[in-house]
Amino acid sequence: MSGNEMLTVQEAADILDYHPDHVRRLLRKGAIEGDLVGGHVWMVARVEVERVRLLQDASGRYHHGKTSTYPGG
Repeated sequence: MSGNEMLTVQEAADILDYHPDHVRRLLRKGAIEGDLVGGHVWMVARVEVERVRLLQDASGRYHHGKTSTYPGG
């Protein structure tokens, strides 16, 4: 499986155990990098999903940005 493999929002949400709408919010905020294809369909590289998965805490939260209370986040 290639790290360059592109995933749909649903596939990313399944891996991250998030609702697809939450993944879309993170994409719009820039907290997760992705490509907007055709102006309305988000695609996310598998390596980006894995990066986010590794940053999730025990509760499944992804700590990102300056508003995070996570140490170093």
